[in-house]
Amino acid sequence: RGPRVVVTRSSPPLPAEVVVVLFGWLGANDRQLAKYARMYESNTRSTVIIRGIASTTDIMFCNKKALSVLGNALMHGARAALEAGVPNAKLYIHVFSNGGTFVWEQLTQEMQQLDGKEPSTLSPKDTTLAYLKQRLAGEVFDSSPCYLHFSSGLRAIGHAVPYMVPRLMMQAGFLLVNFFAGVFEMLRGREIRSVEFFSHMSLSAHTCKQMYIYSAADDMLDISKVNELI
Repeated sequence: RGPRVVVTRSSPPLPAEVVVVLFGWLGANDRQLAKYARMYESNTRSTVIIRGIASTTDIMFCNKKALSVLGNALMHGARAALEAGVPNAKLYIHVFSNGGTFVWEQLTQEMQQLDGKEPSTLSPKDTTLAYLKQRLAGEVFDSSPCYLHFSSGLRAIGHAVPYMVPRLMMQAGFLLVNFFAGVFEMLRGREIRSVEFFSHMSLSAHTCKQMYIYSAADDMLDISKVNELI
């Protein structure tokens, strides 16, 4: 079964002038994400909103393959909406916390790998990514990106998993997997995940407008790191 992608649009259903893709946070459900979709629908004319949420385990353990599958499914929907829209329709990305940012990070890396390649050599998936890279008008980072401290990861799992036993099991698994993965990467002379993630965020080749939304009271967000990006 493929990832769940939900598409809604403002009323009346005119050709889209704006396409917004919402990437949900760790532990979010579609009912919660739909509130943000309705906000865009009610405040923007001729808008198509596409939304999806990666699974808790795919986010926690950064399953890049699964994140890519979800992200590309969302991008497929975005391309269809743009091609059915007005000629100058714009694409906006809205990511929530690291759960959404991890998916967009993966897509951004895939887009950057296309630089310099001949269009005739691209797969259908890569053709879609190249098309959307050209149509991207803005990115919204909502309570993200969070620097990958172990403490913030444990708190995020605590918020996302309500029941004590599975929460403790997932926190233990998170610590073990990330500790040994970090040791393995250091032995190979490669960046650990926390450094790699922020390198990707700071070196993004997107030239569109960016907005960062966050609260100084957010106990999972390292404000100093976000300010470095801004």
